[in-house]
Amino acid sequence: MGNECTRSGNKGEWSEVYVFFRLLGEHVICSCDERLERTNQCYPLLKIERGKGKNSVLTYTYVEETDEWLVTDGLAKVTMVTSEESAKEADELLELIRCETKRTVEYPKVYKFLQRLGCDSIKAESTNKKDITLQICDIRAGHNPTCGFSIKSYLGKAPTLLNSSGECTNFLYEVRGLTVAEVVSLNSIEKTKDLMMALRNRGATLHFVDCCSDVFRKNLRYIDSSAVNILGEMVRLYYCEDKKTIESAIGTLAEADPLHYEECGPYREMVKRLLMAVALGMTPGKPWDGKTEVTSGFIVVKPDGDVVTYHVYNRDAFMQYLYLCTRFEKPSRSRHHYARLFEVDGKIYIKLALQIRFR
Repeated sequence: MGNECTRSGNKGEWSEVYVFFRLLGEHVICSCDERLERTNQCYPLLKIERGKGKNSVLTYTYVEETDEWLVTDGLAKVTMVTSEESAKEADELLELIRCETKRTVEYPKVYKFLQRLGCDSIKAESTNKKDITLQICDIRAGHNPTCGFSIKSYLGKAPTLLNSSGECTNFLYEVRGLTVAEVVSLNSIEKTKDLMMALRNRGATLHFVDCCSDVFRKNLRYIDSSAVNILGEMVRLYYCEDKKTIESAIGTLAEADPLHYEECGPYREMVKRLLMAVALGMTPGKPWDGKTEVTSGFIVVKPDGDVVTYHVYNRDAFMQYLYLCTRFEKPSRSRHHYARLFEVDGKIYIKLALQIRFR
């Protein structure tokens, strides 16, 4: 977004501003368990960093003696703001977001407070998956790490974990049990769900071939040598057997046991590692080395406005949350070029798109 001044946004974008105000107001952030319930593990905040533009970061340093935040842009002081007024602004913004019915909206009073904090846009500048950076006081570890976090909000529509991205997230399947002559009439069916039902009614079956993206395929192999096949089968189960949640797809896959594990555990743990990798920065379209973690976890805005975090310190709870609270969904068929039958060398194929959203 660069230095472009942006005053309007959707609920997700305003939720990021809400998190920013709430953290300034509470100057502490608490961990949560796999059900989004707060634990007794809380981290005092020492600094907050928010991208302002290219090579420019605004820094907010907590001054405990006065319960204020010192706002600096580089070495220059911008202003001082109290925790109390930040908390009040967070409360007011929460009510605005909750009551909002428009897709995109401006909140002039909120924007005025953002400007006082040195921000020109409601969306923080970012070139990767982290939305905000916090320096936390970790008493247990005995140091004060600086961590990047991705913000996910339940104040509007449930957020996405993995967005569909054209060929990068398409999977290829051979369709058996159809004739080439049937392709044209089937491709006239507009809705993906209706197409899949028509295929089922004709006795056609889908057989996974490969991931359409070389980059995503290589990324998945860093997680597990079988990850491509397992994810391909899960996507097939979603479209063909309506296994919407990650948990239900794994349950059905484990029953079929294509890899002969003889138990659900290996399938479940592999998918948890995949979800964690996506949460911490792995994307389908960018080469990944299996190690780099762009973020240290999620900051989650619950439906009631409570702000909690999953940190890599709480890896088990974080992975369980990702596993229990995610589902597949169908992205735009026209934008991502999938769910159309085509013929190659006498065989019929179809591409299906991967997208994962929280539920």
